[in-house]
Amino acid sequence: MDDIEATRAEIVFAWIVFLLIMKNVVLLILLAVLRRRAGVFQAPEDVEQFHGQQYVNENDDWSLSGRVNRCLRNDAEYVPYFLVLYMILFWTWEETSTPPYIQYNHILARTVTYGASYDPVSSSNSLFKIDPLSGKFTLFTPLTNYKAYDVTYDFIHKIFYVFGSEATLEKEAALSVAIVNPFNGTKKYRTITTERYAELFGLRVDSSTGKLYSVQMDDALENPTSIVQIDPSNLIAKRWVNISKASGVQPDSMAIFFNSTVHQYFVTVPYDSDYLVGIDVIKRKIISEITNSNLPAYLCYDNKTNAFYGMEIFQTERGCRLVRLNPYNGTMEILSKDFKDYEPSTGACHEGYYFTMIVEGLDKQNIVTFDLSNKAKIIANKPAQEYLDSFAFVPL
Repeated sequence: MDDIEATRAEIVFAWIVFLLIMKNVVLLILLAVLRRRAGVFQAPEDVEQFHGQQYVNENDDWSLSGRVNRCLRNDAEYVPYFLVLYMILFWTWEETSTPPYIQYNHILARTVTYGASYDPVSSSNSLFKIDPLSGKFTLFTPLTNYKAYDVTYDFIHKIFYVFGSEATLEKEAALSVAIVNPFNGTKKYRTITTERYAELFGLRVDSSTGKLYSVQMDDALENPTSIVQIDPSNLIAKRWVNISKASGVQPDSMAIFFNSTVHQYFVTVPYDSDYLVGIDVIKRKIISEITNSNLPAYLCYDNKTNAFYGMEIFQTERGCRLVRLNPYNGTMEILSKDFKDYEPSTGACHEGYYFTMIVEGLDKQNIVTFDLSNKAKIIANKPAQEYLDSFAFVPL
């Protein structure tokens, strides 16, 4: 993501330089036309060439041509300073020791939180754009007659996937994805092709390859639970890795970790107690297995702090808290205070922050934002106007 941000900064810088140059070109052309019409020139050779008069004191000239001339002169004074300061600002902002509130605004201003809501008694489900610092919801696009189960965003290809099915009571609807343009809200629905009698749970995307991954459950006597890979070009779910020990599906906790060489997918499934399986999706094999009765829900990987985070749900009472988990050996570290009487409904990481929705009752839920780079400090805990099933994030 750092490479992407640097590239965007260079593109913005190039556009600013281009526009400044074009502005000066337009002003120079305008100045030449006005001088030719007036027959007044500064340079003696221009006076001789065009048979005009020589102008001496430009400071007393308040005609349009005089104003343009001063504008060009002023540009030559301030533009170099502006460009240097812009470069310093963009490339050193996050490395300088600035007050916390400035850092939050700089990073989060370029991040849009999208959340999908689904109300079982309503046919007007929606995709919302959310400000995580204020908790303000803005309707981004309606998902009419569509049950949204999960959302995921492809950062490289800039594709927003809403995983769900048509809301119908007559028959079991086919699983599908709503492919949403994250910038204007246009969408199209496409059906996912699965094995016969198979169901999919949850959806994650490996942005470096564009491939989608989900957990499949079917009626097979052997290997009923497996990881499937979905090719976005045809949306055919292909059995990828079998999880032979799993006795069901519990897809509250899914995380995808990838870089240029490593592509791993972690998912929690039931097996006596919670069972977290790590899978190398390139080599198509299981690389880690952890059994724990209290593994965190809504697991995600944060690239800035290079760690996995999730919400631990209490076993003996209603409550939750943020934890850091090592998915390779199962060690867990408590990071936040206890949120008593609350349980999480979703959670996700992005660029050094963990966002979660915690729910107390049917009409009381909050969006909580943790700064993972600052001892998981809570920087926002705001009431939310809608209950959300899933989060995804889009850098703007």
